[in-house]
Amino acid sequence: MPTNICATACRKPSAEPFSRRFTRYAGRTPLSMLRFVLRDGFEQCEDDLQAARIAEAEIARSGTVPHQQVMNEARATIVRHARAQRHQAA
Repeated sequence: MPTNICATACRKPSAEPFSRRFTRYAGRTPLSMLRFVLRDGFEQCEDDLQAARIAEAEIARSGTVPHQQVMNEARATIVRHARAQRHQAA
């Protein structure tokens, strides 16, 4: 897609509030967000950015869990569920 079409789409009056939010929230230019907007729409992109900001705040507040710990807990849950299914089938 030619750059001038992308730039024009981002500069439409209806897109202006969204493009400012994308720049501020995503740390990207409106032009770099255009492919997501074209694919998903303004509202979905805004919802995604809001969800990402909430998640980042939660991580900053609570920290993260190491990958290996998550995988171990997931495997243990699967094993427990499989055992319960075998007992119900018997």
